[in-house]
Amino acid sequence: MKLLNLKLRNFQGGNDILDPMGQSCNVFGDNGTGKTRLASTFSYLLFGEDSQSRTSFEILPLLADGQRDKSITEAEVEATLSYGLADAQQVTLKRNYVERWGKRGEQKGKLLGHRNAGRANLPL
Repeated sequence: MKLLNLKLRNFQGGNDILDPMGQSCNVFGDNGTGKTRLASTFSYLLFGEDSQSRTSFEILPLLADGQRDKSITEAEVEATLSYGLADAQQVTLKRNYVERWGKRGEQKGKLLGHRNAGRANLPL
């Protein structure tokens, strides 16, 4: 199995695209530049957990003071992988995290929960 591309939207504060096109690649950078975020992205996509096997972790971006940025309520990760003989088959996996906030009455401004939605485009 080979990673063709990996896309992040608002995942732990990142909006990144990694396009190794099935080739081996190394990720280098200073602390805080997103190396672990890439590993967590792939782990979250496949297993619903971060790179440290935690199912409860911050998916949405944080502000500089460590508080949640409440203006962002969705995050999405997507990867396209190739597999099979000569990598002839491809599959696209996607996971979308969406918070639900109360809009009326007592519930207004309260976090009601979230949903994780995933999909895979599998060849028949």
